[in-house]
Amino acid sequence: MGLRKVLLAFALMLTMVTPAEAFEPCYLRGRVVYAITAEGGLVAYNLCLDPNRATGLSRWTAEGVLATSGWGDVTTAFWSGEENTPGVTYRVVGSDLFWSSDFEIWQRIGAGTDWSAYTSLTSGEPGVIYGTEPSGAVHRWVHTDWEGGSDTWGQETVAATMPRGSVLYGHTRAGFIANTGTVGIWSDTFVKSKARLTIPEGVDPASVEPFDLAQRYPNSAFALTSSGGKLVVMLPGPCTKLERPWTAGDEIGGGYTYVFAGGYTKPRGSGPVEWQCDSPVGPSN
Repeated sequence: MGLRKVLLAFALMLTMVTPAEAFEPCYLRGRVVYAITAEGGLVAYNLCLDPNRATGLSRWTAEGVLATSGWGDVTTAFWSGEENTPGVTYRVVGSDLFWSSDFEIWQRIGAGTDWSAYTSLTSGEPGVIYGTEPSGAVHRWVHTDWEGGSDTWGQETVAATMPRGSVLYGHTRAGFIANTGTVGIWSDTFVKSKARLTIPEGVDPASVEPFDLAQRYPNSAFALTSSGGKLVVMLPGPCTKLERPWTAGDEIGGGYTYVFAGGYTKPRGSGPVEWQCDSPVGPSN
């Protein structure tokens, strides 16, 4: 790691301000979550993936302000990487796509594509980006130098076609997760639903961000409340094979307009991937 990145990492540590409320320590794997404020700032939170959800203890373990401005024109942002790497961040400003490995220097990439034309952009695999047109067509790009930021790409393809107006949340081993009016997990052809996810009342469906880094299991997520713009964790309740209702818990902050997730705060093997829904008492691992 170069000196600049070392200094930046140290600066980010200094900006992570411990709030008045004491947070429970996290000894397992967690995930970083970013929220854009109404004033155009950027706030970072850490959420601990504690397998015991029956305690009622808050799982937020840190929060801090990364920027007080500069994010007001960002319409889309998403993370790309692997579980045991820092990963990189993409964001869309106007019609342009930008790449950064440190939130400090942003490089414009993807010239020739109007990135604002897509209702949703996400990356479930390192350097692989999926974008949804209003018509429902899901485009797939491979940023071949996603770690270095060079503007090099593989061939663009259409990976699937969703119902018109759908919002793509992510791509999983089970297929695509999308809000198609009725939220569901769909096969790659979107002909038959593999399972149905129910978003609880008071949560903005357009803000849903799947929890799992590799999006293996579509069983928990982050989102914003539809009033107040609070960051909320959506957890799976007891569920059958096809029905997977979410419940909203662990609200924090407020006044946020957009949310996206970053990498894990612990390396591979230090804890479960995400909350599952096979426990008699609710979410577990």
